[in-house]
Amino acid sequence: RSLAGSWLSLVRGPGGFARQMSKKAFLEDMNTVNTVLGKYSSGPFFLGDKVSLVDCRFAPFMERIVASVPYFQAIPIYKSGSWPNIDAWIDAMETIPQYKNSKSDAFTHVRALPPQIGNCPISEDAKAFVDAVEQLPITIRFSPDDFRSADDYRTEAASCIVRNHHVVTVDTMYGTGIIPSRQEYSENDKVHSFYYTMYQSILQCMILVLQHGPDHDRVQTMLDEIRSQAQRQPEGLEWIRKALIYQARRVCTPRDMRIDAARQFQKACNHVRLALTSQ
Repeated sequence: RSLAGSWLSLVRGPGGFARQMSKKAFLEDMNTVNTVLGKYSSGPFFLGDKVSLVDCRFAPFMERIVASVPYFQAIPIYKSGSWPNIDAWIDAMETIPQYKNSKSDAFTHVRALPPQIGNCPISEDAKAFVDAVEQLPITIRFSPDDFRSADDYRTEAASCIVRNHHVVTVDTMYGTGIIPSRQEYSENDKVHSFYYTMYQSILQCMILVLQHGPDHDRVQTMLDEIRSQAQRQPEGLEWIRKALIYQARRVCTPRDMRIDAARQFQKACNHVRLALTSQ
């Protein structure tokens, strides 16, 4: 409870002397937690070698601390060398499938915190941390390892697209300024219909990428069709670029899908975007 309080004071607090006091309290609490985690030599968890309710209760707070404190206050947490027992605890928690499948990512956390707890000012020296979080969703790429075996996460990402294709398309049209609100989409409007149809094709292409890989013949054929369709509008390809950046950053973990599925979804977004626009 003490750590939760000092963390919230730090990320919400003003600068100057007040920030230094909040930082001091937070670091002291982190040191205390690090010491407690080192109490038992039998394992990395709070009560030794087995995960307990203490770990489960603590996990959501530490997950948000690891994401938000570097982003807002430029204080590295995980693998910073300051708290080795906390590092070992995080690594151990990551081996538990139930935890890993329910955790969120840094991008989701830093975007969700201000609406929940109020303004969180970003420190002037946090730019490197901010850039790392903000750029990850739109820069990750497929690797050969992604397609060397069947992947439940790719299947999950593709299934999410299938189930939500209409909502995703309308939301993207709203997020990129095609429609003034999600409620004002009209299938009878020619402009709305053009972008809706094109983005449906993009989502179908992403499903093919997730199912068969980016180099499959059907993927290439569909990319050619989408490119031809986009060129009917002067800003068609530029809109695709903006739409897929918006979509890669829009996915929320674990609300929309598990974190590893979200990474596959983002990779598909980025592959289609770069194949069509090279940006």
